[in-house]
Amino acid sequence: MSSLRVRFFGVAVSLLIRRRDWGASDALARRSRRVMGSPPLFQRLRSLGVRVTRTQAGEPPGEWVVAPAAGSRTILYLHGGGYVSCSPATHRPIIAALARGTPAQVFAPRYRLAPEHPYPAALDDAERAYEWLLSLGIPSNEIAVAGDSAGGGLTLALLMRLRDKGSALPACAVLFSPWTDLAGTGASLQENDGKDAMFRPKNISAFAACYAPPAAWRDAGGLAHLRSSRRFAAVAFPGGIRRTVAR
Repeated sequence: MSSLRVRFFGVAVSLLIRRRDWGASDALARRSRRVMGSPPLFQRLRSLGVRVTRTQAGEPPGEWVVAPAAGSRTILYLHGGGYVSCSPATHRPIIAALARGTPAQVFAPRYRLAPEHPYPAALDDAERAYEWLLSLGIPSNEIAVAGDSAGGGLTLALLMRLRDKGSALPACAVLFSPWTDLAGTGASLQENDGKDAMFRPKNISAFAACYAPPAAWRDAGGLAHLRSSRRFAAVAFPGGIRRTVAR
């Protein structure tokens, strides 16, 4: 039953979302914001059993998602969406599941999106959210940073920035299918053309161009530009970041 459900959603997603050309930056962003993320009804259904609270003026924009059994440990969740779409609300099914499944409260910042706010706006907002959690008295060793897709890449970029600044690192990071190669240089990108339910290879550079100019895609100052999460793992350990690679 589970495999049939997965196949159904895979076909539905490919019909509704996958396209060879998403258009120029503005058109790409508009289309992405129309079709990506969970619909409002699903957001509400998946939020049952958790408390959702938006932050107040003067605090980083975002929302807390807290289950009844939550303790002081905190997950900073950075949503995906190709850096151009989605929000904490669209990703509430994932965030609420983390809140229910862990003894942690979850904070999801509403970071600024490209193309209106290109790099490094999203990274600056992620760093601000992390520093804000520290200012609340939450120790860094009780914070986990997590993210999916572009949010996974943003998580890596945040870790690299914190490391380079000598800031206190979080206890761990969890990445769900992270987008780690803005330039789209991996051989698997072409090998799997047509197999992914959402994207074609040329879409990668189109979304990346919305976020940052090509000259900045490999900027070691912050962009998560590594060709794979395994390559990141290989350089993370010597840099002081413990890592676990799921096979």
